[in-house]
Amino acid sequence: MIPASLFIGNSVVGVGPGGELSLPGFVAKALIRRGSDREIVLGLHEFERCLVAFDPEYQRALHIDLERRRRLDESPAGQADHASRARRLFASAVRIPVRENARIALPRPLALRAAIGGEALILGAGGAIEIWSPDLAARSADPALRDLAAFAADIPISEKEKLS
Repeated sequence: MIPASLFIGNSVVGVGPGGELSLPGFVAKALIRRGSDREIVLGLHEFERCLVAFDPEYQRALHIDLERRRRLDESPAGQADHASRARRLFASAVRIPVRENARIALPRPLALRAAIGGEALILGAGGAIEIWSPDLAARSADPALRDLAAFAADIPISEKEKLS
């Protein structure tokens, strides 16, 4: 299922002492267009040390895709991979309210796991958003992510090269 509106953009936002942050405009607008501006699903990214968030309808689409993949490989190894992926996608996920002015509160255990402190880098990833510690993103093995972190944080080129 392709969402009605994709998350496209990036922004660095401040994070309050209780994990509160305001979702950037590109996220808030997409949630409104999706009809999901009251609640989002937040969890650990499947492979990266960041958080991932999406609307509840997209969570259902992820489950449908997961089940499709499970039926394609019914071998014991395939079923073990399926169970592991299901745990990564859904065990840490929590539904959180989107409050007035597109504000959310990151649950402390999730924020700690993703090393998110006073700022968060929010990246559009199509059907979902990723919420990163800007420091972790700037030190990523992925050069595209490092560039995005430097761009979003407005780090001068000479400083960006030091992060590489």
